Amino acid sequence: MLTIVTALLCEARPLISDFNLKKVPESHPYPIYRNDELNLVISGIGKIASASATAYVHALNGSCNHSAWLNIGLAGHSDYELETGFLAIKIIDQSCHQSWYPSIIFEPSCQTGMLITVDQVGKKYHPNYGVDMEASGFYATACRFTTSELVQCFKVVSDNPQTPVRKIAANEASKLISDQMEHISSIIDALGQLQTEIDTPNQTPPFFNEIMALCKMTHSEQLLLREKLKRLFLLNPNHEMDFSLFVKPHQSKDILFVLEKLISEQKVLFQ
Repeated sequence: MLTIVTALLCEARPLISDFNLKKVPESHPYPIYRNDELNLVISGIGKIASASATAYVHALNGSCNHSAWLNIGLAGHSDYELETGFLAIKIIDQSCHQSWYPSIIFEPSCQTGMLITVDQVGKKYHPNYGVDMEASGFYATACRFTTSELVQCFKVVSDNPQTPVRKIAANEASKLISDQMEHISSIIDALGQLQTEIDTPNQTPPFFNEIMALCKMTHSEQLLLREKLKRLFLLNPNHEMDFSLFVKPHQSKDILFVLEKLISEQKVLFQ
């Protein structure tokens, strides 16, 4: 299942229409729309609202391994032209200065860019950055529930220094999103394909048996090993394992640490 989080109904309308989503009739604190493959929740404006709605939908759906999440909305940008759609490759929370780096391990059909989440809309544009109000809350929360490769933020430029921030009519906001449906559908398809690859439980990842032969592992450690190897080879299918990296005598915790370091070193972003 993939969940889309938007701040406003006007941003959600083209998605509801194109994906034939139906409103969930039960009473919920957030409007929720659904079909057999997608959830959509309208969070309200701001990072706290976005984080809360994300957590609520996760709890509503139950514990679901490898769920996919996509934040869609409008953003200002210092450099991009109006109506440009882009995937975030870096997200900064302006108030706490924390940063996240979404892993894009598919070739996106749209541009990519960096994003700053602010608490209040202003007229200041940050060079080389987009500006929104939801991404940091959404991303930090969604990453608690799934692998980071399955959490993405897609923004459409609604203002820039040449056309500064202003009140946008609901129909104009809907059109900005509607014009990006080809890119949005491509991202959703890519995330769905990644989910399928990750959720293949019987597929033994490369080098699993070779590493298992190095030391004894508990059942939980074996599951962690399988998970880390899957992530490593999703990020870099051509990775060549260097067994000299594993310290002797072989300890399971050392092996898992090395694998986590290898995962963090993979360069997978498309510019």
